[in-house]
Amino acid sequence: NENLRKRTVSCGNVELEKPGNGQNVNVWVKIMHENGDVLVGRQRLSFTINKGDVIKALEICVPLMHVQETALILTDSKFCSGRAASEASEMKPGSRLLLEVQLLSVSGTLLEVKSLAEQLELISSEREKGNRYFQSKNYDLAFLCYSHALKIIESNSKGIEEIIKLLEEKVKCYSNMAACHLNTGNLEEAFTCCDIVLQHEPQHCKALFRKGKVRNSDDLNVLLVKGSPLFLLHQRTYSQTLYCLLKPIAPNRLNTQPEVRNIW
Repeated sequence: NENLRKRTVSCGNVELEKPGNGQNVNVWVKIMHENGDVLVGRQRLSFTINKGDVIKALEICVPLMHVQETALILTDSKFCSGRAASEASEMKPGSRLLLEVQLLSVSGTLLEVKSLAEQLELISSEREKGNRYFQSKNYDLAFLCYSHALKIIESNSKGIEEIIKLLEEKVKCYSNMAACHLNTGNLEEAFTCCDIVLQHEPQHCKALFRKGKVRNSDDLNVLLVKGSPLFLLHQRTYSQTLYCLLKPIAPNRLNTQPEVRNIW
């Protein structure tokens, strides 16, 4: 739809493979307005394909280039988001940038052939990076980190034992993404993320609690008030939540104390 266009200015070495998912690339980049006025002069940039560290225009177009190829990329503002999009993030909707890009080198192993241990390390690293962004209340960047961790998980096609380990990371990522959505007011997306977590772990306390917050977003104070219409409507969900919260505290008294039984 012409929102993102790439034109080769000079061809590269066609005998070398184009960069793939998870590989590291070095490029020269010059950022200009659509009319050619220079916004950021030529500078060297290194990033990992599909890690989300650069604007989407580069993530999409650089894997289409050969080493030593130079290309012009005309991109709409919708392809200028990313963790390192400081200049592009100031663009007005509908405006466009012109990028001059030269692919210098490609290194590293394709994500698909990395070992499980390497993939788990990458996933954990991205998730922890997202947690740091979340703690600083930068929810958009936290979401990008969790999304990249999920890309690594979903690209994996290994055996049952590996899938179980990756599933644990998948649950953590979707749980954290639900928290990001809640803090940015995206309630429907938060609800969806919680549902995905609960499909794998039906007793997941945080997912149950966040799902309840979405359902009662107008008045969080009555979330667990016995007798409220909301409580009666979603009694089973809240019962599961309370059971998860109370069981570690009083595991031997849940079935005996009347005040605990009355919560159900």
